[in-house]
Amino acid sequence: MKGIMKCFDAIAAFVRDNNKMIDVVALVVGFASIVLALLVDGDSSDMLTSWSITLSCVASVMGVAYLVAAVRLCYKMIEFDRLIVEGNYLLKVVTIVVLIPSTIATLLWLGGSIAQWYNPSVADAAEVAIAAEGSRTLADIFRAVYAHYMDVSFPKSVEDGVDRVFVALFAILGVLLLNGLMVSTIIGWVDGRKERWSRGYIHYKVRHLGKHAFAVVIGANEVAALVVKRLLAQDDGTRNRYVVLHTSRDPEAVREELMSHLAEAEMRRIVIYQGLRDSMSEIEKLHLEWCNEVYVLGEATKNDGGDSSHDAMNMRTINLIANYMAHRGTALAARALACGEKPKKLKCRVMLEYQTTYRILQFADIPERVKQTLDLIPFNRYESWARKVMVEGAAHNNLADVNSADESIRYTPLDGCEGIATESDDHVHLVIVGMTKMGVAMGVQALLQAHYLNYAHSEKCGDVAKMSSRRTRITFIDANASQQMNFFKGRYENLFSLVRHRIVSKYILPDIDSGWNDPIMDDDKMNHLLGGYKHNFLDVEVDFVEGGLEDDRIRDYLRELCDSRGSEWVRSAKLTIAVCHEETSEALASALYMPVEVYEKVQQVWVYQRESADIILNLTKAKDGDSRYHKLRPFGMLYGGYVDDDSYTQKAMAVNEAYNLKGATLTAERLGELERSWDSCSMAEKFSNYYFVDSIAQKLRAVGATLSRENIVAQFAAHGEELARMEHNRWNIQVLILGYAACDRESVAEIQKALIKCRLQLESADMELQKGQISEAQHSERVKGAKAAFKATKMLYRNSIRHMHNCICAFDNIDRVDIGAKEYDAMLNGAIPDILHLVDGLE
Repeated sequence: MKGIMKCFDAIAAFVRDNNKMIDVVALVVGFASIVLALLVDGDSSDMLTSWSITLSCVASVMGVAYLVAAVRLCYKMIEFDRLIVEGNYLLKVVTIVVLIPSTIATLLWLGGSIAQWYNPSVADAAEVAIAAEGSRTLADIFRAVYAHYMDVSFPKSVEDGVDRVFVALFAILGVLLLNGLMVSTIIGWVDGRKERWSRGYIHYKVRHLGKHAFAVVIGANEVAALVVKRLLAQDDGTRNRYVVLHTSRDPEAVREELMSHLAEAEMRRIVIYQGLRDSMSEIEKLHLEWCNEVYVLGEATKNDGGDSSHDAMNMRTINLIANYMAHRGTALAARALACGEKPKKLKCRVMLEYQTTYRILQFADIPERVKQTLDLIPFNRYESWARKVMVEGAAHNNLADVNSADESIRYTPLDGCEGIATESDDHVHLVIVGMTKMGVAMGVQALLQAHYLNYAHSEKCGDVAKMSSRRTRITFIDANASQQMNFFKGRYENLFSLVRHRIVSKYILPDIDSGWNDPIMDDDKMNHLLGGYKHNFLDVEVDFVEGGLEDDRIRDYLRELCDSRGSEWVRSAKLTIAVCHEETSEALASALYMPVEVYEKVQQVWVYQRESADIILNLTKAKDGDSRYHKLRPFGMLYGGYVDDDSYTQKAMAVNEAYNLKGATLTAERLGELERSWDSCSMAEKFSNYYFVDSIAQKLRAVGATLSRENIVAQFAAHGEELARMEHNRWNIQVLILGYAACDRESVAEIQKALIKCRLQLESADMELQKGQISEAQHSERVKGAKAAFKATKMLYRNSIRHMHNCICAFDNIDRVDIGAKEYDAMLNGAIPDILHLVDGLE
């Protein structure tokens, strides 16, 4: 069957590629068959007669093919509409008109039965030589058909009633195809349909799109071309034949934008509807229950300012889709269950323009109806780009380069290509110029990402001096840093209640060491978290420097950060600079005109280039150019390849399952459980799993593991405790960013009381079991009851309005506030080789 389908696909491709040539050939054959059929009579030579028969047969085959194609187009309305819009139908209509007489005559002749369809006297009057009934030739039949086809008066000469019906049909067919009234009617209808198609008013039925053969994109903003290309390129068993793009913008303007980024073959598979995305009647026209996937992008945003109602409208659309699927998807789910299949949720990706909305959705979770009907995946293009740069380390300049490995842009990780080893004295310093949306996203990603093994090792050894020197630093430089810092601290209040930070005013000369605010060490409200420590247990610090790169004091500060004769802290820094100004020209100028010492010291300078990266790429690729610019790397392009692939989600699902297994081996047999357990996760838990996946490559670099399952297992075993500490340090920052707070003094005291009670109950149960006073089953019930009571106390604080998490503390203090939680960091790290094996096929 597959071979037959491939054959049909090959024929269709040939016809599509040689469209006009085939029309011309068919038209020539049709005219030739008519001419020869009219010329042949009883005195004609056998050769002429043979040629006439041959051409009539060929013309009839072509006529049948054209008629079948025409009927097929009635079921392929998308292709039909594109055909008439492109104006390629006139030649085909003329060809069909010319081929029909030969086709009918040949079919009658092959049928071997022809009645008296005309009166011989009339035929003689028309000077048509008619032989005896038994020896009528194809030419005779053709002339009869053609006469009826061209002259409506011929049916009057037919004597038989049934024959009169057939002849009347031929005559009517001729009138319809050759009469100007029909032509004008067709042209009027075609023009009207073209106008409706151009405006996006034509909506197709499911049979035209194909069940589970299309995807839907709602909103035509700047990233729509990238998303459409990704959906059309999928070949994972859910290949999309079409992408339906729903927009409130002018469809013609949208088409022009897409055409500048997509190939013609891709454009033919895009269907554009016009309408409002917050209307249920418009949602119903999309047939979402039959689509493979839906993206809710929203409409075009202003440069980096964005549409203030963008996120609210997108979430409104999500709620409408959930309501629609709750009604329409129920029947499909019941049908799937009846067939013994598990109903699938509709995969729905929603783009959120503002980081505030994005963070709220991560932490506050989603309505139950949305959770039951949709597999909701929110994303923010700024944070997606930040992840692309810092985690994956590669991206593309434009859509044309997405499938080309040679055209990828390579980014050096914050910890360098070789990572930071256990005994290394290096530390990471990321300087972000411009607190725009992209700048904030880069800072947040660095907070989530920049946790290293050498800090964990010094923590294990209790070396406070080395912990201080190995702590990651993130520096924001902005002309309005004071105001931007207040916004940033307000957004991440729980983080800044613990993390070391400072503000350097524009009236103060920036230096490296002074002016730091350490909430844990300096604030009585938080020092209960020290638990015997003499330092802040968070392994990152943040400072805000007020000023611009054009300011001499800021330029002097950058020189100090890059001084090879400076302090040990400066010399051991792995420095990366990210220039994140909104304006492309401003970002470019800032990156090109830094002090020369910067280019000597820095690993790379990442430059935000929203529209295009070509200027910087030309500088970096020029062999004879200025060597200073070879360290520049563009990022953030609208049409670059930064949308995550499905393996990212699969790894996050595998991490979640590893957590549920509590140390048991993650095997291929458990893969079937991934979706079930993933569906039960809250949005915060899902993102927690995503962030763990982001840390995998960094951990592999830290231990120097090669991409071999056996080697990774060995290296992880050798650095087990340091990796567990590193993971807990990362987790501390993650939960603070997601919105959890550290427990206050009173809640810690209450949790410790509950913990002591739980441990006493566990010890008592163990002792009674050893003495034989209780059975194994009774022991198990006692253990479950004790742990459940302690968990209830923990959850009371976690689910409170302040969302306090008892495990936000130093790694060594976890056992003071929880039971059994300390093992999870090592357990998840130990599952990494299995996750890479199951998802990526690592051997």
